[in-house]
Amino acid sequence: MFSKGYRPGGEAQHVSVVRFCETVLGADFEKDNIMFDRMRRKRHALVYDVAGSMSQTEAHNAIMRAKEFVQKIKELI
Repeated sequence: MFSKGYRPGGEAQHVSVVRFCETVLGADFEKDNIMFDRMRRKRHALVYDVAGSMSQTEAHNAIMRAKEFVQKIKELI
């Protein structure tokens, strides 16, 4: 978002980032966007609802997927 001159605002900043990615990255990143939104919702639940509801394997997989996604974004920008 920052590279395009935008900043997420308001209370739903994480949602804004996901929606921005869906719009800007398009169909080529549809699978990544779905995963990204699932991770956002899981993070929300962990932070605001039920602590400890993520296994170590889930956390490891999320980190690996996030690293892959960041690499794709780096290549794009």
